[in-house]
Amino acid sequence: DNTLIGASAGMCLIGQANSVLGKNALGNMCSSNYNVAIGNAALYGSSTYADNTAGCNVAIGLCAGSGIKSGGLNIFLGKYAGKTVTTGTENIALGLKAMGSGTVTGDSNIVLGESAGTGMTSGHHNIMLGDCAGRYQETGSYNTYFGTSAAQSMRGSYNVAFGTGALAGNWSSCTGNTGSCNIALGKS
Repeated sequence: DNTLIGASAGMCLIGQANSVLGKNALGNMCSSNYNVAIGNAALYGSSTYADNTAGCNVAIGLCAGSGIKSGGLNIFLGKYAGKTVTTGTENIALGLKAMGSGTVTGDSNIVLGESAGTGMTSGHHNIMLGDCAGRYQETGSYNTYFGTSAAQSMRGSYNVAFGTGALAGNWSSCTGNTGSCNIALGKS
């Protein structure tokens, strides 16, 4: 039932209906089902084989979704997109390093743009569109950011930012940018 192309692709795979293309793609995902992994180390998984049960994911790009463990129903497109999503579900990350550096356990996030949402961890139900939009957002939820660097340094919840740099916060130190229930329109 599996299609495997590439050195060490799906090397321990006993799951079903996976399509894999690329060196080490789906490498440690032994018990995974219904995944599409295209690119070197895409959906690679944890070094603890028993943790790797992720299913119904699509990852296209070098190391896209490579940290996945049990997360499912995710889409990662781009080099390092969703690289550190572990248990998060129903996330979409498109772009270089989108949702790619924080250990993501959050669900139902949509992140599009280079380095957008890279700091995401447990945040959920966020929409971040634009290069660096919500870049350092970690745990905040129910945010909507549109524009390059929109809310780049914000960490709160229930915020809306439209425009380049709108609600960007203090770029030198993100620790104080925890405001919630804000609306910012226009260029900063």
